[in-house]
Amino acid sequence: MALFIARFGTMTTLAGHQIAGNIGAVLYMTPLSIGIASSTLVAQALGAHRPEAARTLSRHGIII
Repeated sequence: MALFIARFGTMTTLAGHQIAGNIGAVLYMTPLSIGIASSTLVAQALGAHRPEAARTLSRHGIII
């Protein structure tokens, strides 16, 4: 595979790696940010003594 990619040149290979890295970062960060936002909302609901709202928010976060 390395010999096949080497025929394209350095810039094409670097661009391909950059695209793959960016896609990987987006696929990793999207669920992470949803999880952090959900946990923040659940913690706020628990701090406000609203356990039913916290339960609902946690379910919605898991479903998303």
